[in-house]
Amino acid sequence: MRIKKKLFLTLFMSFTLVLLFPILAETALYHGMQSMIREDADRSNQAMLHQIQLMVDGKLREAEQLATQLSLHPRVQLMVKRMHDQAAPTVYEYKQLLDTLNLYKPSTDFILDYYIYLREQDTVVSPYTKADSATFYANYYKYETATEQDWLNNLQKGGSDHYYMPALPVIQKPTLASEQLITYIRPLPVGESGEASGALVLLIKEQRIKEMLEDPDDVQQTSFLITDHSGQIIASTVAGSLVDETLRKLDTIDSKKKLSFKIQEDTMRVAAIQSEQSGWRYISLSPESVFMQRVTTVQTWALWLLLFCLVFGLIGSFLFAKHYYSPLKRLLLSISSNRSIEPRSADGEYRFIEDTLQQSWHSEKQIKDILVKQKPAIQSNFLHQFIKGLTAADAIHQDSLASMGIHFESDVFTVILIEVDDPGKFSHVEGERQRSAVRFVVANVNRELIARHHLMYDVELDRNRLALLVNVHPNRLLHAFSDIKAAVEQSKSFIEESYGICTSIGIGDIHSGDVGASYAEALLALDFRLVKGRRRITHFREIPYNEQQYYYPIEIELQIMNAVKTGNFSSVSQLLDHIYDMNFESKPLSLQMGKFLAFNMMSTLMKIWNASPERFENVFGNQFNPLGSLVNCGSLMELHEQVKDIYQTICEAVLADKQDPGVILVDKIIEYIELHYSNNSLGLNTIADYFKLTPPYLSGLFKKHQGHNVSDFIMRLRVDKARELLLGDQLMLHEVAHRVGYANAAGFIRVFKKYMGVTPGKYREHMTQTAQQNAAVES
Repeated sequence: MRIKKKLFLTLFMSFTLVLLFPILAETALYHGMQSMIREDADRSNQAMLHQIQLMVDGKLREAEQLATQLSLHPRVQLMVKRMHDQAAPTVYEYKQLLDTLNLYKPSTDFILDYYIYLREQDTVVSPYTKADSATFYANYYKYETATEQDWLNNLQKGGSDHYYMPALPVIQKPTLASEQLITYIRPLPVGESGEASGALVLLIKEQRIKEMLEDPDDVQQTSFLITDHSGQIIASTVAGSLVDETLRKLDTIDSKKKLSFKIQEDTMRVAAIQSEQSGWRYISLSPESVFMQRVTTVQTWALWLLLFCLVFGLIGSFLFAKHYYSPLKRLLLSISSNRSIEPRSADGEYRFIEDTLQQSWHSEKQIKDILVKQKPAIQSNFLHQFIKGLTAADAIHQDSLASMGIHFESDVFTVILIEVDDPGKFSHVEGERQRSAVRFVVANVNRELIARHHLMYDVELDRNRLALLVNVHPNRLLHAFSDIKAAVEQSKSFIEESYGICTSIGIGDIHSGDVGASYAEALLALDFRLVKGRRRITHFREIPYNEQQYYYPIEIELQIMNAVKTGNFSSVSQLLDHIYDMNFESKPLSLQMGKFLAFNMMSTLMKIWNASPERFENVFGNQFNPLGSLVNCGSLMELHEQVKDIYQTICEAVLADKQDPGVILVDKIIEYIELHYSNNSLGLNTIADYFKLTPPYLSGLFKKHQGHNVSDFIMRLRVDKARELLLGDQLMLHEVAHRVGYANAAGFIRVFKKYMGVTPGKYREHMTQTAQQNAAVES
């Protein structure tokens, strides 16, 4: 859609009219000059003087802007206001000040140089150097007609405004070149009366002002004089013999009138104007003898100037219009490229924007309606993230919380996790309806009781797990724990009695701001049901953490494995009960250590199973899954009973399997190996000769019932016997090697490390430390 550029044309015409108004007025003025040539010439001189004033004022304005920027810069103010009792500025601070001065280099050569005088430090800092005042005066800018003290007096002069020194010859070192310079001085700090703490100095080239004053063609031979408000000469192109006489007549010159007077037998036309900006007076002196000759030339130049202003004024009007139209153009392009709906009209830029805004507001209303419908899902998602500590409360604006229907009275929270173990009366309801009904009952009963003192929000975390976020009321901080404990106990009892819903509950500690920590604690408390049992309430602060090791020595594990292999369940049961009593009855065991113990006990079972998998599969088939049965246990007590049941089943299978002739023969082979394992010549051929069997048959029979070959069994047995011998420190390694059937220690060490992962020496050291720890535990 193409947009009509009405606004651009309006801006261009407005700037053009503003331009044409002074041009037309000036044209009418020139037409009125035809009848009064002298007056016309005077006006010409006045206009020229005015132009000079504008040019000079423009340059002075640039100088004042530079002075203002420098004097108000924070680094400059900091250095100027540094008192004598403060530490002297560091080299780095001076370097920063030098860098700051270098940032503001003037774009023209109207200003030769500038520097800052710091009175307290008696230091001068310029864009290229830093020196004390005496060094700077002597080596950079030395006034021919003023002493160093005069120069310092001017720099230390107080006042709330700047002032100028007249053009004076200044020697610039090291070139020793002399140049007329006007000194601009601004006391620092700006706007404070009294003695100055410093000064900002700009050195202005008088020659640049003279270049503005001089008539390039030198036809009218006009001379110029510039004075400040007190009559002091700032710059002059007047011959030295005329200056004194001209100054005596300055009091009669009005800035709005022209007059003539004789100086040295020549009538001079005088015009004067005073700048409102700087207070300077600009005076022109034109010899009347040549004045009339230039009237025509001036008039011609005026017409050309008029044409110049018109042409470049139109160009300027176009550029200004384009400049002010550019932001609106960018806005229109942005709207055009990003809008999804075309505006109804493109009749002008503002109409286009208005239509786009109307459509955007309509779309926003539709989005708000959608958000209202999605509010429960958004609230649930936020609470899910917030409870887990993924979103901080202080990072969410109150308006955003309000839009989700959430309000917090404080930044103190606790998290309660509820695991549904039995749906009770809702067990006959299937699928999602059951979950919704159970959640509705649990959440509403808890809200009814907790909301008596605190705020509560619920969110479903898993299929059977519900999280309650409790925002503690500021007036109940001291009673919050007892309030929540009583409410949860009452709600659990009511829900079980009324609906038969059985739950396990974990309650995190109360935290200020850190909701994620409370959630982690509640999760740990809920997991503690593995030790404490299901359908109970566990507070995080009730979990013991004092015991960081469990009792399950390797000797007990070996006894269990040997008893299972012989089918002696009575011995296995006594050992398992002993382990349970040592870890749970005689001392409190932490949840983490309880899990480690469970993993270790399951590991023992898997070792027994993996020792003869074919043997057990022949008895149990593929349906027996001991590991799955253990994983599904809800508490360590259940795990203990389940392990005993599994071991009983395995022991019964072992006893039943002993009736097989092949098993009987394998048991005799094992008995023979256990009697002769210390003989280093023991091997498959030796055993086959003893039992009058062929080696291949014996090897196949043994592997069928044991799951590994004869040589592997011999090495395992020797390693096990070596482990028993290594429990003490009386025997050397070569003695242990000979006793278990190895001719030398090197072969023994290699086999031992293959099966145990460590050398015999390291194993003995580790078992010694373990025995000491177990002794400490039993005591």
